[in-house]
Amino acid sequence: MDKLEGKALKAYKSESYPKFLATVDKNGIPNIVPVLTLQAVDPSTLIFGRLMVWKTAQNLETTRIATACCFGPGAYYWRVRADFVEFAKKGPHIELLNEMSLFRYNAYAGASEAGVFRVKEVLPHRKMNWAAGIIEMMGIHRAAKAIAASKNGGPMPPKVIEHFNRRLALKYIAYVNEDGWPEPQPVFSLFPAGAGSLVFKADADLLPPPGTMMAASAINQQLIAYQVKGRYRGREKIAGRDADILDVTEVFTASPPLPGKRVFPPQ
Repeated sequence: MDKLEGKALKAYKSESYPKFLATVDKNGIPNIVPVLTLQAVDPSTLIFGRLMVWKTAQNLETTRIATACCFGPGAYYWRVRADFVEFAKKGPHIELLNEMSLFRYNAYAGASEAGVFRVKEVLPHRKMNWAAGIIEMMGIHRAAKAIAASKNGGPMPPKVIEHFNRRLALKYIAYVNEDGWPEPQPVFSLFPAGAGSLVFKADADLLPPPGTMMAASAINQQLIAYQVKGRYRGREKIAGRDADILDVTEVFTASPPLPGKRVFPPQ
């Protein structure tokens, strides 16, 4: 069993740094959503409030594993593999969650259940290069437009296309590795290529083989989030630039008022 230490522990204890949680269902399909209540209690324990994360909760109760990802200070991100323990309905974890600003200043909702994880492995931290990332973002955006100009149709409605087209949204991808663990990572560049695919550029050593099921999620400054799922097509040369492509087959909301609702295909 591994433990969180140093900057990683500080980042996971803070409410200031965004955290995403990747899970996997019984069929090996990845799921990744922002979980704003996720935090470290101590070096070996993570908790979160069971609030509007029904698919994540369902996956945890079925496969019992998750990988958390926190983008923190210095443009570092830390990924933590963890075993799901329980949804606690009382005790110190509930009390700690209700001290978070999300619940403390909310007169209508509190944390009624706390999802509890035991840290299994803290993966090596990685650093994102802001300067290179911005340049990459501009190039990938052009590549996405080049594909969109030659394509028609697809499952993403206009509001989802607009959402993923925002440069300031936090964007993550995830897939399930050969050992069955969900593998999330943040990406600077993740843009819609029309209504049928997303174009991005990720760390090559963290990418799966072409044809692998993949999920992508984005949350904006208004805390509106969407998730899409499909298959990773692979890396191609587009408009003179290497770019990764996710062919989208399903679209979901990942925030209120209907978190987890499938937008396409219609439920």
